[in-house]
Amino acid sequence: MAQGDWPRRKGPQALPSRAEKSNNRGMEAPRTHLAVDELDSITQTLNAKFPERDRDEVRGVVDEAYQYLAARARIVAHLIPLTAHRAREVLARAAAPVG
Repeated sequence: MAQGDWPRRKGPQALPSRAEKSNNRGMEAPRTHLAVDELDSITQTLNAKFPERDRDEVRGVVDEAYQYLAARARIVAHLIPLTAHRAREVLARAAAPVG
């Protein structure tokens, strides 16, 4: 075997190829128990910051932000803070007076 020619693992341990990863873009992001707890926390925080918004509306914005970012993420380490930031921006823009 030549240097750098590592045998590909087969079965459930196999890592997805770049093509397989790019084909997964736009799919729904996996929801772990931790992610759900974090999204609940973001929703609660933003609901306190924007009390005029319905809790379900805030949760919808948070979920949409998470799905958008997770579908495009290569590195997920900062996905939760990015979700909080994006959702806060969307709600702030919607609450800002026009003109």
